[in-house]
Amino acid sequence: MTPESIFKQKDLYSYEIPEGVDTQFEELITKFENETFPSIARTIQNGRIYYEDIARITGYVALSRIRNPAVQAGIIENRRQHTQTATRLMDQHGKFDEIGPMPGFPGKTITDLITEGVISIDINNVVYLQAVAGMVETTQRVLGSGFGWCLVKSPRRRVILSDHPMTIVHPGKDFGAYGIPMGGGACEIGFPLSKDYYLLGVWGLQIDDFVSEDAVDELNKRQAIFANRHIAAYERRRQWMSLIQRYQHFGYQTVANTFDMPSEAMQVIRTGVFRMDSSRDFKGSHPLLKTKSVISKQQRRSAKTILPQT
Repeated sequence: MTPESIFKQKDLYSYEIPEGVDTQFEELITKFENETFPSIARTIQNGRIYYEDIARITGYVALSRIRNPAVQAGIIENRRQHTQTATRLMDQHGKFDEIGPMPGFPGKTITDLITEGVISIDINNVVYLQAVAGMVETTQRVLGSGFGWCLVKSPRRRVILSDHPMTIVHPGKDFGAYGIPMGGGACEIGFPLSKDYYLLGVWGLQIDDFVSEDAVDELNKRQAIFANRHIAAYERRRQWMSLIQRYQHFGYQTVANTFDMPSEAMQVIRTGVFRMDSSRDFKGSHPLLKTKSVISKQQRRSAKTILPQT
């Protein structure tokens, strides 16, 4: 692969129309980035977060959570399963009886043909784009009102970046099949701003900016846990390869499932750190169980309490 293809997904915001490929949404994303980058650049340059920049910074972090192929795949799969389930239930209740048998497939129902792969259901990327618009606003509202934000500095410039840079961790906890809730308890959100700084959000607490390579090590570990394919760093270090090998079978995923019942169905969509190769046997504990807070007891005692807005 060429360097330009790393951290890149072609046509993530595009979709096909009769005239070709529609890229209007990409223009909106570019406009959004142009509005938020100055706030991020000012934060990095000055080594501090200005109050007036928080809305734009958290907006960009919210977008980064959604603008990911792993999220895109889950949203589209959820809609595909929803459409397929609705079709099956309509068939079960005789909604297609007046159409008659499918030519060439006597005695076969629509459900049979879908199950056998004769009929397939494809979902346009518009479904994902519609979700982006709503999810970014909702996520930004939670990030902006429920979390306190600070910078964690790495004097040795050891901050790494993964292909899912926003990490959502409840230190030492794995919520399993339920996915990871964004907020509540001791939830911490990490986001690499540069090779020198991590942006850190702490639920319900305002922590002062601080310098800590130990905290950076923990935040780097989270980047490796959440990564799907790539991590990048300012310098080559042996420890980065160790992180990759240790957590290569896990990644932040959006998983869609349908649970069929005789006359109805239940659909569930979850986001969290899951096995990416579930067919293989896994021995050991989930990596999220080994995470620990980057906030010391002293920092928590001196922190200003935030009352999350609902």
